[in-house]
Amino acid sequence: MTTISLHQAGVRRLGVLTDADGAQLRIDAGSACIPIDGTAITLEGGATGFEFRVSGPAMMLPPGLYPLSIWTQTGGDWAHRAQHNLHIIGGC
Repeated sequence: MTTISLHQAGVRRLGVLTDADGAQLRIDAGSACIPIDGTAITLEGGATGFEFRVSGPAMMLPPGLYPLSIWTQTGGDWAHRAQHNLHIIGGC
């Protein structure tokens, strides 16, 4: 499983290649799920996917390791696509 590190004050862009209708990144913060909707992108060569901008509420989490999952939507159905860890680094 991949671990993605990010400083509390940082902004990180993540992406997934897919031909799905929608995509969402979900951060499991224990008592809450922080969803981040993907923005559709088309790369050179015609590949399509979604980009996620991890910032805002996600960066207000205390430093730690959080489960992060990527979900895609085709038609009206959501499917789990990938599982990673988000390592939020605090301090100066």
